Amino acid sequence: MNDIESSISQLSSEERVRPSGLISLFKRAPNSLRWRIRIGGRKLKREAAGLIHRVQGRKIVHLFHLGKTGGTAIRAALAGHEKAGAYELILHTHGLVLDQIPTAEHFAFVLRDPATRFVSGFNSRRRQEKPRHDGPWSAEEEEAFSRFETPNQLALALSSDDPETRAFAAKAIHNIRHIEWPQWKWFKSVDYLLKRRSKILFIGFQETLDDDFALFRRILNLPEGIELPRDDVAAHRNPAHLDKRLDPEAIRNLKIWFRKDFEFVELCKQIAAEIRAQYDSTPSLPTDLAQTAGGQGNSRSSGTALL
Repeated sequence: MNDIESSISQLSSEERVRPSGLISLFKRAPNSLRWRIRIGGRKLKREAAGLIHRVQGRKIVHLFHLGKTGGTAIRAALAGHEKAGAYELILHTHGLVLDQIPTAEHFAFVLRDPATRFVSGFNSRRRQEKPRHDGPWSAEEEEAFSRFETPNQLALALSSDDPETRAFAAKAIHNIRHIEWPQWKWFKSVDYLLKRRSKILFIGFQETLDDDFALFRRILNLPEGIELPRDDVAAHRNPAHLDKRLDPEAIRNLKIWFRKDFEFVELCKQIAAEIRAQYDSTPSLPTDLAQTAGGQGNSRSSGTALL
């Protein structure tokens, strides 16, 4: 690993700067008895909810919403159909993480190439989520966007010859919503995801979202008429005119910064291929995944661009 790679790796691993006075609290809280009792109580409540669902005969699938992966489009398509298929869908917001759902219940999610997700997240926050939402900048975001006008500028700054510029770029990434959290963090760790592998109902990818949504619709046994929105506002897409370019050096820097996320996405592609193979090779759906087989769905190959 050369000096630039080492520098970027070190900057990416540093903790996000938090307001003074909270650091000591975050350090000691996980070790306190009160904190452990609180976490234990949450786990018991989570598993109790799952037990109640099983007693009631409800088949639940939790749909995660990772920022800037196509989640808004999927939620818009499935809204109103949560109880119409083989599973009862629970459409979650960005805040849900894997260890907050019952271990016996299924879950599904969509991922994205970390570099294009970085571009999408940067541009989305730079326009403050408008026009679909209105999310004012934090003080840290305002500082970041006053210096970096494009995602390419920010990514290139990670390998600047000036240490101060590199540090400022790292601070910006740590503080801009949508790009501060890599996708793997929604699942605690790779090991934890693999422990719950049997309950992964579906994994999709933004780059092939049309095809993948057709498969998810089939797994859920929902009508083919349910489709992703094509309207930019409804799908929460960034306008086409925004600067989405990344130089080769910028891409290299992001691959170093988000190394764990790139590895996580590759692992999930393998799992997704295994899930799809079950449906492509078996006339009837696996009994653990769905009650009855739905239609083949639409086989469009073009991904839905959500940059």
